[in-house]
Order: sequence, then structure tokens, then C-alpha cells
Amino acid sequence: MIGNLKQILNKRAVALDGKYLGKLEDLSIDDETKDIKMLRIELQKKVAKELGVEVKLLSTPGVWISRGDVKALEDVLLLNSEVSHLKNYVDEERYTAETPPMGVAVKQFLQKEVVTEDGIIIGEVADAVLDTKRWVIISLTLKADRKKLEELGLSRTLSSSRVDIDAKYVESFGERYVTLNRDSKRIVRVMARPKPTQVRK
Repeated sequence: MIGNLKQILNKRAVALDGKYLGKLEDLSIDDETKDIKMLRIELQKKVAKELGVEVKLLSTPGVWISRGDVKALEDVLLLNSEVSHLKNYVDEERYTAETPPMGVAVKQFLQKEVVTEDGIIIGEVADAVLDTKRWVIISLTLKADRKKLEELGLSRTLSSSRVDIDAKYVESFGERYVTLNRDSKRIVRVMARPKPTQVRK
């Protein structure tokens, strides 16, 4: 499945025995390879108590699972095991924390400013395009600073302020900024290329 991050988040999570677990809350990615490593399920309180996850006031119980535990991600997130398998994660506190035990939480870089290699801010992250068959981020969708891009010499008129940037141009997902590995002139040339039509489910 190829889809936008915002379309994928909040899908219902279901165990192999048909039990409703909660919803897909977040993903974690490897900052270097851009591979999706883990998924966080926001557990409904009944399931959380069954698994022994502490339900605290003003916080949502959840658990990080490996992508290897996923059988399919289409209309719902379907696990390849019964709900009892999650106990293996719950027994380790790092898997029930809000921050992922490995990688970078995808939701945290939404709305972060995007900085080119020469220090120019060209917009902010509005969304991302994911391939959940290969478990990788394909591209970032930027809410571009159109005026800044025109000043940098963007030759074509943007029909929208939303612009896709291939994930290969991402250097790092930082705490406050997403940095690119090309300078602003190169990024503008990339944006100026005609984009192939991409079907998103």
C-alpha cells in the first residue's frame, strides 16, 4: 500500500484473533535508511488493562511493536498474532513509552521547518508518502514557502503550495528541523522537474 501518513495514522488495529486493539498512533523510522522500524498502537483501555499496561490520567496507553508483527495494513492494521503476543512488549517499559525504543517518531517531524544544505528554510513538513509493502518513506510533502522558492529561481509556477521531495534528499529528522542534503539551488531544480502521476490509495 502506498499512502499518505495522515491517511494511515488512526487506522484501527486488529489482532489475528479478531480482537480490536485500538488505533495506529505513530510510526518510527531509521533516520539514515528512512525505513519504518516500529509502529505504535494506542490501546483501548480494556485491552491495556488486560495486558497490564498502566493507564495514567492525561495520557494514552500504547505499545510499540515491530513491523514484523504486521500481517497487513490496508483498511485496518492487522497483526499476525493474537493479542496475547503483545505481552512480550508490555513486559519491557521502553515499548510502552511515548518515544520509540529505536528510530525517530514520524509524527514529531510533521510541521517542522525544512532546511536546505546551505541553510535556507523552504517550508515545513505537511505530510509524508509511505510504502507499507517495503516499509519505507518515499517522499515528504512540504507546505512550501512559495515566495522564497520564487526568489531562489523556481522556473515553474506551483499549482499548489504542496510540493513532494524525494526522501533521498533528506539528511536528518532533527528535534526542531528536517535537514536536506542538497543546497537550495539544487532543490529548486528538483522541484522544477515534471512529476510523474502517482496513484495513492
